[in-house]
Amino acid sequence: MEWLIDVNPYAYIARLYGLSKEDFVSELVLVGDRKICLTRYNGILHAFADIHDEKTWEWLLSFAEAHPTEKICSFISPEILNRLSKPMLFCEPKMIYDVYLLDNERPRHQPQKLSDNFSFRSLNIVDIPELRVLFAYQDERQPLVSATFNYEDFVRNYNLGMFDGSKLVGIVGLFGKSSQDLEMGRGFTAPHYRGRGIHKILISGLIDKIRAEGDQRRIYSWTSVDNEAAKHVLASSGFRKLGSLCKVELNAEQSKARCRG
Repeated sequence: MEWLIDVNPYAYIARLYGLSKEDFVSELVLVGDRKICLTRYNGILHAFADIHDEKTWEWLLSFAEAHPTEKICSFISPEILNRLSKPMLFCEPKMIYDVYLLDNERPRHQPQKLSDNFSFRSLNIVDIPELRVLFAYQDERQPLVSATFNYEDFVRNYNLGMFDGSKLVGIVGLFGKSSQDLEMGRGFTAPHYRGRGIHKILISGLIDKIRAEGDQRRIYSWTSVDNEAAKHVLASSGFRKLGSLCKVELNAEQSKARCRG
């Protein structure tokens, strides 16, 4: 299974930093017949490879040892992580995600309707102040946006916002507008508005919008394995689970210091 290498890495980096494809440098490394995409931004090297291929990961561990000051962020299947010969190179914490793909043949449950004062539409530049207010509710332990997040780039991508009158109370976005695949993410609902089906309405509306425009690219979404609410919304919105992966950091220098401590 090479489904992670099929997910364009720019989508993840763009979601993380609010950037576009032109903002970072990438190169493709061939290890035999295997592919590793290395993307550098903000001092971090992001490595994308087949998360199920043990030999590729042994190469990446050797690369980390040969470049001990390099901080490398990547993803790996939980099964391969447990079998690697040098797991001590991985820094904590490790986060586990489930990855979903929109299945166009899978029925989508129709979301419930909201009262008439609610409406949704695509966001634009004038909505950035409201967007900043909404993101102020984010969990600082798992922030949706970084300090360098580019709000203008976000509103240029596919997105929908839910409004209660003129107040922005929920959003969802699609990233990788110029890539071969799209990633659905940045879904967020203000705390006092949760439990009303807003996220599901926005997902359904955004899918309908891009399909109506003739965009038939694959749509992926990632969520934490312990986020049962998000997984339920994705499943009822026509997504099927592809598998699980771990987000990991490799840094030989930090790992050795931790072991000495």
